[in-house]
Amino acid sequence: MDTDRAGRILERHGLTKKAFADMMGVKPSTARMAFSLKRFSKAMVAKLEELESELEDQQEKDEGRRLSVIEGIVRQTMDTPLETVASICCA
Repeated sequence: MDTDRAGRILERHGLTKKAFADMMGVKPSTARMAFSLKRFSKAMVAKLEELESELEDQQEKDEGRRLSVIEGIVRQTMDTPLETVASICCA
C-alpha cells in the first residue's frame, strides 16, 4: 500500500497518525516511520483496507439512499403509488 492512499484513508476517517498508532497498539513514532519509509506491517495494511472498505460501504449506502429518494419523487410526480402491489392470478 502506498502512503498517499493510506493518508487519504486516514484523512477521510478523520484519524491522525497518532490515533492510528493507538488503534494498532504501536508507538506513534512507529506509525510515523511506517508512513515516511513506506513500509507498513501486514496488520497495518489489513486495518487500512478494513477502514477503506467501511468507507466504500458507507458510500454505497448513501448512494442507495439518494436513489430511493429520487425514485420516490419520480413516483409521486407520476401518481404511481410508492408500494408495489402484486396480483396473483389463478386460472
